[in-house]
Parts: sequence; structure tokens; C-alpha cells
Amino acid sequence: MTREHLKYHLKSIMSFKTRLPYQEIWLYNFIFQRKGPVLTNPICLVGGELKSEKLIKIFQDDLNNPPFEMGENNLFISYYTPNELHCHLSLEWSLPKNIIDLFPEYRCLTNGLVDAKQSSLSDALTWFNLSPIDETLKSTVESLLSRGEPWSQSDKQLFLDYGQAVLVAQFQLLEKMEDWIIGQLATVLQRSRYMVAVTKMENYGVPIDTERYNILKDKWNDIRETLVLELKESFSPYDKSAFKIKRFEKYLESQDIPWSKTNTGRLNLTQETFAQMGEIYPQIKPYGRLKKSLSKLNKLELPVGSDGRSRCNLRPFMTTTGRNAPSSNKFIFNLPKWLRHLIKPRQGHGLAYLDWSYQEVGVAAALSQDSNLKRDYLSG
Repeated sequence: MTREHLKYHLKSIMSFKTRLPYQEIWLYNFIFQRKGPVLTNPICLVGGELKSEKLIKIFQDDLNNPPFEMGENNLFISYYTPNELHCHLSLEWSLPKNIIDLFPEYRCLTNGLVDAKQSSLSDALTWFNLSPIDETLKSTVESLLSRGEPWSQSDKQLFLDYGQAVLVAQFQLLEKMEDWIIGQLATVLQRSRYMVAVTKMENYGVPIDTERYNILKDKWNDIRETLVLELKESFSPYDKSAFKIKRFEKYLESQDIPWSKTNTGRLNLTQETFAQMGEIYPQIKPYGRLKKSLSKLNKLELPVGSDGRSRCNLRPFMTTTGRNAPSSNKFIFNLPKWLRHLIKPRQGHGLAYLDWSYQEVGVAAALSQDSNLKRDYLSG
């Protein structure tokens, strides 16, 4: 992107920079390597400042100091800000005081209209009928990042070219979302502040008792098989810890239990089906509970770093209700509760498990301004 290209894109969002009370408004992005589920190795930085029309392109060796101030007077805009913020933390930079993350705004605009999994930058461009990022360039850069160093001068130029392509995409999205953002700026900033909080949580991780964790990993298959053996029934649909559909079909026939099937004619083995059938046929309940437990215990794959902390992408705003949606087997709080004994603070530290009381009721009271609901909530 040249200065002329930057000016071209700035024209389309001219009112944006005049309607917001910030000295500098930066759109920016990092190209980076993954060092784990969330930790990063920044390769280069590309950014554009709306008011001065300044364009920066900085490679790895020159990223020792931030090229901009991150105080109260400046605003930073990107798409899925945790990627950029993890780079800040890797470089030991402070985090910006004010950000606008275009990702949660895209989720708000499309929630219920598109699958939450279709929330990448490319998906957002497609939704707004904008020009996509060159797929050949994108795939080449991904291959270079997977391969790792050393990088030639032409490789470095490809990184910068890709960063510029992402910057153009951010300008285009900002133009499409400008009225939405300005119209509810306080809420937009609040959602973006949450993205900062998510980044800090991801970066900090959960301290794990690695000694116990490694013992459990070694004995995992034995644990699964023991759970099956503890189901003290005359019949078991399991061979060791493997569920045998044919065996379960014969059992249903012997008990004269009708069972729903999928469109392909196979037994419907969802957890919901087991729960429903267990209410009608109590003898089904133990098998439903065991199948649910084993499905959560398929593998023990907590991503634990060399520092003994487990980190994963918390995937904020990825549900229709706006909640986080971390991986079911990579986030310790999504695993069975008995595994939480693996959480262990380091020497001299403690842990507190805190949760809101009736949070949904409190939110409903605030949004509805229902005086009776407010009074009930505040009464405790």
C-alpha cells in the first residue's frame, strides 16, 4: 500500500476520524508465528494513522519499541484484537488504552444469520461483498510461517505485502461499519475492552499440577476402562471403553425399547436422546451418563506449556448468546469437574473460584428497567 492508496481509503471514512475525539486513530495488524495456542512470535507490523495519513511497515528487528503512543488520547482498530495484543505482550509493550475490535461488531451484525464459525476476516469481507484478500498470497505467507526462519528479503516483502492487504481489508470493513460503530460507540468500546480482558486471561493461563497431569495421561485408557467396569449391570454396550452400536441395538430389542434413528437409519446416539429416553426407561440412564462421561474423556489433551500453565483460545463472542466458546477438551473448565484438582497455584500463591450470583437476572433487570425485578435481584 502506498500513501496514495492510504489516502484513497481514508476518503471513504473521512467523517469517522472527525467524529471521534482522539489525537491519533490507528488501524494496524501484526504478522506472527504461533508459539502455542495463544502465544506469538511477531514478524512484522503494518499500520495506518487516519488523521496524519502516516503509513508504517516495520519488520521484526525494528520492533523493540512501539512506533505509537498507547495512552488515553489514541485509538487502535483491528480485526480480532487478541492477535495484536498477544504480540504486544510478546514484545513487552503496554496494551492500548482504547481499542475498537471489528470482530465482535461483525458478530453482533451477523449473529443468527451466519454460522459463528464463519467469522474470520475473509468471512467478514465476503458478508459485506468486499474484495477478498489474495488467496495465493495468504497461503504463501502461511507456508512461510509454518516453515520458519531463515527468511530471504523476498520472504520479508511477502510478509509486508500480506500485512498491507489485511490493512486494506480493515479500512474496507471500517467503512461498512462506521455508522454502526458511531451510533453505539460506548457499547462498542465496552465489547472491545472485554477483548483486552480475554487476551490477558489467555496469556496468563491456568496453573497446572504437571506431575499429576502426566500420571493421568499415562493412565488415561485404564481410567476409561475402569469407568466402564464400574457400571454394575448385567449388560454393557462397551468393549473395554469402545461403545458397540450393534450390541446396544440387540439390548434395545431385548427390552422392547423403541429408539429414534438418523436420516441414514442409524441409532440416534446424541446426549439429548439418551437423556430423553432415560426419563421414559430408567434402565437407560446409567448408559447415558457413562456415554456422556466418556465423550468428555476421549483424550486428555490440555495444552500445557513449559511454565506449567494451560492456555487456549477462549473464542469470545462465538455463541449466539455472546459467550466464550473455548474448545471442549483444551479448556480445563470444560472438562469434568473432578479434573479441576489439576489446577494448582505456584508456591506462595492461592486460588479463588468466584462466580456471579443470578447474573442473567441482574442483566435482565438492568435492560428491562423492571423495578420489581431490580428489587428482587438486589434483595439477594
